[in-house]
Amino acid sequence: MAALANRAGMDSLYVKRDELTNDTLGGSVVRKLEFVLAAAERKNKVNVITHGSLGNDLSSALAFHAPPLGIKPQCIAHPQGTTTKHQRYLEDAIQHGLHVKRTRMPLETALRAHLGRMNLWRKKVHYIPPGGGPHGALGFVEAAFELAEQIQAGQCPQPDTIFVPARSGATMAGLAVGLAILDLDITVVGVALQPRWQTNLRRIRYLADRTVALLRGAGCRKAVPPTPERMVLLTDIASSASGEPTQPTSAAVSLARDAERLHLDPQGSGPVLTAILDQALTWNDFRRSKVLFWNTTADR
Repeated sequence: MAALANRAGMDSLYVKRDELTNDTLGGSVVRKLEFVLAAAERKNKVNVITHGSLGNDLSSALAFHAPPLGIKPQCIAHPQGTTTKHQRYLEDAIQHGLHVKRTRMPLETALRAHLGRMNLWRKKVHYIPPGGGPHGALGFVEAAFELAEQIQAGQCPQPDTIFVPARSGATMAGLAVGLAILDLDITVVGVALQPRWQTNLRRIRYLADRTVALLRGAGCRKAVPPTPERMVLLTDIASSASGEPTQPTSAAVSLARDAERLHLDPQGSGPVLTAILDQALTWNDFRRSKVLFWNTTADR
């Protein structure tokens, strides 16, 4: 993204167009589903249930990809800054068979999900945590290997840092674990899109540890937890108290559209670019480094 890097005063800025991963929904959530749904099939589950905000990417993707496998998707969901895109996702998901149990607020959603999990073992229901948990993170362990192949092929230089959105932290944890296996000297920087009680570094590191345990249990002895300095979380960037994008995020989204014709989700990848531009304004060393912006969602 030479034009955008030039406007930001950066030597180099690259983008991983992961929002092009899937034609149906866009976004890289389908990377997670490959392993999440495989786990449900292996346990002979005929129903899956997850929770989050209305129209969230994971439940929407489940609505499209679970039924062809004979699996019925369900979601416990609350309203939270639902954009036109997410409203469309919700409507499409319901039409494709997603059963939605609505709540009033995030805390109620989390409580109902926790209480519901205690009865799932009696039923053929597979619980999927937001982001897919360690199985979802495996999709981004694989993505790290894909990036390594692209670096090896000369499609992009090895970055110093990779910036990703962080909600559940599965994307961040999976990439960090994959890069540690490959022994690549790259720092993964997550930009928190939720309050700290939902998205924090302690939870993400714990998720990385569970992902490593899953890999080692499958025979991958090279799987080791990422060192602390290779996982950084930036907070207080994403949204205002109302849940709407901040003015800097709106400006970053407009800049990406004007400079690169890149249409970012203002509540997803938009805050990630905001964080990159903020770092460029603050640190000279950052402006001279190689930065990779991992774009997971688009404003479609």
